[in-house]
Amino acid sequence: MIKVPIKPLSFNLAWRAVPTKNPKVSKNIKSREYRQYEKDVLWFLSPIKGVDFTLPLYVVYVFHLSSPMADWDNFIKAFQDIISAKYGFNDCKIIAGLVLKTKERKGHESSEFLITNSFEEAMETIRSCHRIHCAVVTERVIK
Repeated sequence: MIKVPIKPLSFNLAWRAVPTKNPKVSKNIKSREYRQYEKDVLWFLSPIKGVDFTLPLYVVYVFHLSSPMADWDNFIKAFQDIISAKYGFNDCKIIAGLVLKTKERKGHESSEFLITNSFEEAMETIRSCHRIHCAVVTERVIK
């Protein structure tokens, strides 16, 4: 998994609505926050080996968030668009995705992801992340 130690950007902060000539329609453009987030995320993305981006892809996203009220799907689109642009694939190649949201202390928010051609690898990764998360939460509750 590739870790990106930056607070994930929500969909609401990523896009800015711009009015068009038709008052009932607006156009979404990248916000200033999105452009900065994109630069920051790209800095942490290392090369991926062993993945054929022409074949169907499976992704695993783990979002470590400080707010338990955050929707689990609110952070995917901006993150996925940046990843697909960096590695040069169309995100329509992703045929399945697994997402895990964990609780993290404020100031320690981050994201992790895995891209693979193997469904089994994606499932094992999410199982492993979930076991680690459950063990940490249990340990914190017991102490």
